[in-house]
Amino acid sequence: MANQISHEEVCRIVLADMNPKNEDHLQCLFLFAKEGLTTDAMDAFHQQAQLFNKFTVSAIIRSEAVISVVRREIRKLFPDIKVGNENLSQLVENEVIKRDTIEGDKAKEAVARMRKATNKLERAKAKAVKLIEVETPK
Repeated sequence: MANQISHEEVCRIVLADMNPKNEDHLQCLFLFAKEGLTTDAMDAFHQQAQLFNKFTVSAIIRSEAVISVVRREIRKLFPDIKVGNENLSQLVENEVIKRDTIEGDKAKEAVARMRKATNKLERAKAKAVKLIEVETPK
């Protein structure tokens, strides 16, 4: 069955628990309003939910850049402690972050999305540097 239908819960609405003064509750209700359906608000909300979830945050926290910042802060606060990036990375993966955010298909998808976004930023940065080099007279 190559065309299996899959679904994931993005938003749960319980009308009894809704607060009309809560902005998040109003945004969820807007998805079902006539204006929300015509502006593709549901697609935008789903994309936001896919990008901002526990798997993406876990992938970002486990990234080399964040591990380096944490290591630098530890060394700044406790100069006597010598901590390597590898040791800190293992500590974060094994004892700080929940295992379900590290393993599984959604975790792999989050890492791939993060890697893709990082590569896109690096390409844009390299392009900007190249433009500056071309515009600068020698």
